[in-house]
Amino acid sequence: MKKFGLIALLALAGCAAPATGSQTTTEQTPSNETASANSRTLSGTVEEPVVIDSEGDVTVTLEDADVDSIMIQNAKSATIVLKGDSIVRSATGGSSSEEDAKAAIYADCPLVLKGEGSLTIEGAADHGVFSKDTITIESGTYAISCANDGIKGKDGVTIQNGAINVESGDHAIASTKNKDGELGSISIEGGTLTLNAQGDGLHATGPVVVNGGTLTIDSAQEGIEGQTVAIHGGNTTITAADDGINASDPDGKDTDGMDPFSQSSSDCLIEITGGQTSVTANGDGLD
Repeated sequence: MKKFGLIALLALAGCAAPATGSQTTTEQTPSNETASANSRTLSGTVEEPVVIDSEGDVTVTLEDADVDSIMIQNAKSATIVLKGDSIVRSATGGSSSEEDAKAAIYADCPLVLKGEGSLTIEGAADHGVFSKDTITIESGTYAISCANDGIKGKDGVTIQNGAINVESGDHAIASTKNKDGELGSISIEGGTLTLNAQGDGLHATGPVVVNGGTLTIDSAQEGIEGQTVAIHGGNTTITAADDGINASDPDGKDTDGMDPFSQSSSDCLIEITGGQTSVTANGDGLD
């Protein structure tokens, strides 16, 4: 069993932690008898990983907090609300496998991030934000730097609004097949995104849809990659080392060492019906 310090144990119990070098407090609102809801506020320096194990709906408010990591498991849903300026660092929880990936913020349920504050996420050797389900960003300001994917929702990622800056060692925003074999998707509805990735800017095994917002991919291997890519609005600017926009079949067969994403397929489509799109690529502009 993992051992926790006094502050982490108090946080899990929903009690106020004693003052250390800087004030640390956690609060939990009363839950009903079936533990269908948990609400906690973190502020100041939280020196131990915050691990929340709940079968209900979880809400974590970050208010000028400096947190080692956040791990939410077994919950029905999770919401992180931003107030003030906060930072969450690399996780020590979770496994190193793709299915239970390490991340500064980890959830195995649908995860929503919102609020008027800002959040810096540092995943020195891990993902920035990872969910085995879906991730939705409704609002807020985010600066994410990590060694792996910046934002990864296995079932899907939706950006509704907010200002998001990602520097990632792999994909900036990614969504892949879940355990049921359903294809992951990415939807950009609004907001301002600036992405720099060693992998792809947007990478999905299913559809990628851009309906609005300002999407700037300053550097990436491939700018946008998905089985289908549809741009219906917004301002999209892509600079890529390989292809700018690549529609590819994730189930394509590897032939003679070729990347399955490079194979032709009638299931793939690139559709641009609105907005402004600019592509600078060393490979194909549209593939």
